[in-house]
Amino acid sequence: MTNTCTKQTLSNSILVDASRYLQIDHLQRIQPQLSVEITGHCFQPHIDDLESDWVSHVAAPGFKVYRQQREADVESFCSIGTGSGLDVLSAIEILGATRVGLTDVHEEVVAAAAANIARNRLGPHSVTIQSGFGDLLTPLLPYASRYDVIYENLPNILSQDAEVVAEEKNSSAYVPPRTEEVPQAVKRQMLELHYLALLQSKSFLKPGGAVLSCLGARVPLDEFLSLGKLAGYTPSILTYGWSRDI
Repeated sequence: MTNTCTKQTLSNSILVDASRYLQIDHLQRIQPQLSVEITGHCFQPHIDDLESDWVSHVAAPGFKVYRQQREADVESFCSIGTGSGLDVLSAIEILGATRVGLTDVHEEVVAAAAANIARNRLGPHSVTIQSGFGDLLTPLLPYASRYDVIYENLPNILSQDAEVVAEEKNSSAYVPPRTEEVPQAVKRQMLELHYLALLQSKSFLKPGGAVLSCLGARVPLDEFLSLGKLAGYTPSILTYGWSRDI
């Protein structure tokens, strides 16, 4: 599935205080003030409300826990559905990655994210960027690379309406139904893309590597663990939280 947008997309730039965003006092690998281009198909970071920002509030704390458990930097990191590239920049800073892969469904999103990463790393720290647009990890096949850590934060909401999928501003809002075989327990919780990403990741992981899934849904925690088991992994939870509707 490669989505190509036919209508014009606009972009804007935002400035992100990296220390505040990542809750790190002394940055070593990325610029303290991140200049980030956001395209029309990219999910807008919530830099003024960090508790609502997935990377700042969920992914980055998870990266910190994983880094602490590993007790060593990771050489390579990959993001499926990167959006702005802030998740990759966070992994460069927190995990120490020096080779990064990134994908998204829109070509202009990937181009902007790759530029954001290149522009915002600190000079002495070299980072190799591997990128492509299309379905899950498929765009990275030409690189024939494997990664220590693969991260995914994919949408849960499926839509049968092709026009809704095509016209929705944010690529993360709706996705077309999949044709692959997926366990009913996974379908029931609308976690198909997460399951398929886990399956694909097996061909892209280094031995001993890990997939970090960022899951947002009204689903019991044991259902998330079951998702990992069904995909053939030994799952564990790094961090979790709740949001309360008022």
